Amino acid sequence: MYTPEIRLDGEHLELVRLRAIVESCGEGLVVIQNDQFVFANDRATELLQTTRAEMMAQGYLVRVHPQDRDWIEDRRHQRLAGQAVPSRYEVRTLLESGDVRWLDIGVTMIPWGGAPATLTFFSDITERKQAHAELQRASSEREAILHNALVGIVMSVDRHNQWVNDKFSQMVGYGREELIGMPSAMLHPDRAVWEQLGREQRTALVATSTSSSVRQLKRRNGELFWVQMEGQCVRKNDPDAGVIWTFLDITERLKAENDTRVALEQQKELNNLRSRFVAMTSHEFRTPLSTILSSAELLKYYDERLPQAEKSKILKTIEDGVQRMKRMLDRVLLLGKVEAHMLEFRPRAVNLQQICQDLVEDTRAQHPLSICEITTNFTDPAIEGVFDEKLLHHILGNLLSNALKYSPQGGAVHFRVVCSGEHTLFEVSDQGIGIPHDEIQHLFESFHRASNVGDIPGTGLGLAIVKNAVDLHGGSISVSSVPGRGSTFTVRL
Repeated sequence: MYTPEIRLDGEHLELVRLRAIVESCGEGLVVIQNDQFVFANDRATELLQTTRAEMMAQGYLVRVHPQDRDWIEDRRHQRLAGQAVPSRYEVRTLLESGDVRWLDIGVTMIPWGGAPATLTFFSDITERKQAHAELQRASSEREAILHNALVGIVMSVDRHNQWVNDKFSQMVGYGREELIGMPSAMLHPDRAVWEQLGREQRTALVATSTSSSVRQLKRRNGELFWVQMEGQCVRKNDPDAGVIWTFLDITERLKAENDTRVALEQQKELNNLRSRFVAMTSHEFRTPLSTILSSAELLKYYDERLPQAEKSKILKTIEDGVQRMKRMLDRVLLLGKVEAHMLEFRPRAVNLQQICQDLVEDTRAQHPLSICEITTNFTDPAIEGVFDEKLLHHILGNLLSNALKYSPQGGAVHFRVVCSGEHTLFEVSDQGIGIPHDEIQHLFESFHRASNVGDIPGTGLGLAIVKNAVDLHGGSISVSSVPGRGSTFTVRL
């Protein structure tokens, strides 16, 4: 059978080649003119799951998702009118099966049969959109988790904030937008410390990929607070690739720990006070009680044989013992009032000259065996002031009594009163045993007695009462002393 040879001219050959290219194209390709498909390649029918005949018989909007039809149509009319509209976008298509697919579309104007038309090429990006949506969902979930974390979280590169969570933003008092891109130095109280910290952290991150430290940060209002910082390299042992930091505010925890330490120290001090009190009472009560008991026994068994002078001496011994115990109990009760904040402060105008002279006489009477000489120096014979007279007796009486008691070898005790402007200066100095230098700081603690007092009797309460009485006057007390050469107490009221 003879088959005649078909010869194509150049123009028809070129059309055949173009059609072959269009059909082998990996993207769907259609031409739309007058709201109808006028051309569709095989890939277009495959993506839209229809036939070319069905496409040509239907309007081009049939396969567009109903929610996208209005803006697609509006955009096509704008393009035909010569207006500038995007040439590439994403649109949903609704297949015959009811499935929704996402298409990435590119559109351009072309002439077709002597009239304008739009050439549209598209590809299915449904899987990519789903993956992107899943990524966004996962990212949103992770970000929600990070924002709701109980610790501050920062992504840092080169010590500049790249991302921060809400907790960290609240912690430092800045908005998240204000922190992004800023160096972390803005949150540290001292730049030199920040630079040193950076060197230490980098060494740790390069060596182990982690860093941990307790540091102070600075809030926007200038307030300092303590944080536990934990860093982890994004890429192992490479801090330059970025570091994830977590910040836990431990200010309250440290305060609680400090309060606990203080409470333990106070409990320890309380135990020491109890021990001192037991030791003091066992000594201070036992001595006068033993004296009273022995004196009472003498009177009981030898009353008729004792001369009157001896009886009077024994009775005086009993009275002295009772007075000694009474003074000690009075001091304990007074200190209890002080610690319970029940000590009354009632200042009034008093004649200091008379009060000081009376105190000197009372002190001499309480220490009849002392060989010390008390000298006084009052700058103004008619000196007056506004003080609580009862508390003033406690202050000066204790200081004068101690000066005599702790000067067993005698020597001069100087008592000086000087008015200076709004203040009055009281100074009591002696030439006694003095106070060890490292014990002066504990001198005003209850039941504390210096280590060099030996067997000199005392309760360790007098100076504690003195200090509280001075404080109630809003005054101050200072001590200077050289062991073996005496002490000087200066009170300013």
